[in-house]
Amino acid sequence: MEFIVVVIGFIMIVVGACYGQKYRLKEVTWNEHECALTRATWMNTLKNNRIFREQLRNEISCFNKLCHILQTKGGLKTTRNVTVKEIVALFLHILAQDLKNRTIQAIFARSGESVSRQFHIVLRSILKIGKYYIKQVDQTTSFAEDNKQKWFEGVVGALDGKHIKMTVPIEDPPRYRDRKGDLSTNVLAACDSNLRFTYVLPDWEGSALDPRVLRDALRRPNGLKLQRNKYFLVDLGFSNCEGFLSPYKGTRYHFNLWRGNTPTNYMELFNLRHSSARNTSERAFGLLKKRWSILRDPSFFWEKDSN
Repeated sequence: MEFIVVVIGFIMIVVGACYGQKYRLKEVTWNEHECALTRATWMNTLKNNRIFREQLRNEISCFNKLCHILQTKGGLKTTRNVTVKEIVALFLHILAQDLKNRTIQAIFARSGESVSRQFHIVLRSILKIGKYYIKQVDQTTSFAEDNKQKWFEGVVGALDGKHIKMTVPIEDPPRYRDRKGDLSTNVLAACDSNLRFTYVLPDWEGSALDPRVLRDALRRPNGLKLQRNKYFLVDLGFSNCEGFLSPYKGTRYHFNLWRGNTPTNYMELFNLRHSSARNTSERAFGLLKKRWSILRDPSFFWEKDSN
């Protein structure tokens, strides 16, 4: 009886395999000629200046210079299957439009593995050229002529922590969940009155408080440097101490709360001027997120081994 059952089972498996081989839907195979035509068509649309700015948030001349720099200094190379301009365009398109891997597959007619690999190749090249263009800021610059900064003698900029939503590995959500319940990374950044970032420290979990991130920035060998008689403007999330000036507690502070209102005492006047000067941090991050949509959407993925 057992032998009969085994024989019948074997016959059913063979019949099922034959049926499936004959009648199941065949997967659509990649036609390399059609894929190359799709990529070429999309790249040709970028010859229009308006479309180029909309899709890649850049000018054509700047894009060509970037490709040249990535080749000469970043080690980016053209291969048999892909050109430098194509993968740089892919990289910028993902950052500017915050597109998923599957969407990029359809646009560039590439597999998901190729899209991910090429994105990280360009990212590593970008990191290599950082040392040529990221320079130490001269903190001796005076902002006495700035209407918002002139009230604070010795100020070198505004310092703040920003939470950027992201997707994390399945085992890490508790560490990256911030006070609002979102998954994010806490980025500490300083900027001057010209909206230029003078210091950035990424890679901290969203659950980390701003003072903890600041302590880490001050302890690092290449971290945040403080000069004598100089200071940053900070919000109430930081301590009011040497090198950092925070507003008065328990007093109206945020800039939008002053619309239609005027200060009634010296503390409110101080907070109003403090908020106006420190607002450069909010504006700098706002411009950055407006240009690169990936920074304001949870699809931003932070790798644990990134630097």
